[in-house]
Amino acid sequence: MTALAGDLAARGATTIGIGGDARFESACDLAVGGPDLPELLAPLGLIVPAQLIVEAVARRLGLDPDAPRGLSKITQTDANTVGGAK
Repeated sequence: MTALAGDLAARGATTIGIGGDARFESACDLAVGGPDLPELLAPLGLIVPAQLIVEAVARRLGLDPDAPRGLSKITQTDANTVGGAK
């Protein structure tokens, strides 16, 4: 992940890192510390901080994270394509 963050930064991207060691944090423009968990469990502890960052970025961009484009409460299906029932 450290190499990827460095590569993205070299291409001009703003990098935000969540968790990781000091080398990873220094490769990111913004680093958010994560819980000290075994590598196998670390993604579980990093989900909530990631969601909070994404929500903050969306709101700053003027987007409503509670109403994403393309999301609908209703899923429309064609009866002719589902099991052939009419």
